[in-house]
Amino acid sequence: MNVKAPQHSITHEPVVIFEDDPAWDFERLREEGAIVTAEGRKAGKEQDREHPWCKYHLGETRYDLEAGDILQYVREGEKPVQFAIRRLPPAKFAKAQTKISATFANHDIEDPDGAGSIQAELAEMYVEMCQQGLTRIEGFDGSDDHPKWFVRRNGVVTTETIYEMIDRFGVLNVQALGAAAFRFSTRLSEPEKKR
Repeated sequence: MNVKAPQHSITHEPVVIFEDDPAWDFERLREEGAIVTAEGRKAGKEQDREHPWCKYHLGETRYDLEAGDILQYVREGEKPVQFAIRRLPPAKFAKAQTKISATFANHDIEDPDGAGSIQAELAEMYVEMCQQGLTRIEGFDGSDDHPKWFVRRNGVVTTETIYEMIDRFGVLNVQALGAAAFRFSTRLSEPEKKR
């Protein structure tokens, strides 16, 4: 069996840019099939999950901005807010993995109510993983420096910072950062081990 080598580095610093960051070239992403509108779905269009932007947001590139030249999808002259993450501490990762497995085992993901229940049960855990995994923010208000409200103590983002992030970016984006830290913390795949 031929396994395609990953196009991302396993030694890079992982950086997350939110899916809804206004710096993305949404028109181009729609044209290339990375984003499908509600009207497009009604017309039978499907998202191209092989598109570099989709692979990046699914964590398949381990949030390597160089993989698939993801920054080519940022509009010229725009600067997205970038969130650097790290691997979760082993005990936190193991606890999260156990909870995620148990939650999925207890709900039917195909059932819309089941999918909503999964999200609700994991919401708090994703925020905790954001606290553990987020290391810095760049590009907020066009600055390369940390925002003054971004504070970490003992290697963990403070609760006050999380509240500030929820106010500025929304709770779903904060949870998405936690989910990204979890995905980044998973074991390397066989192709990644061979790089």
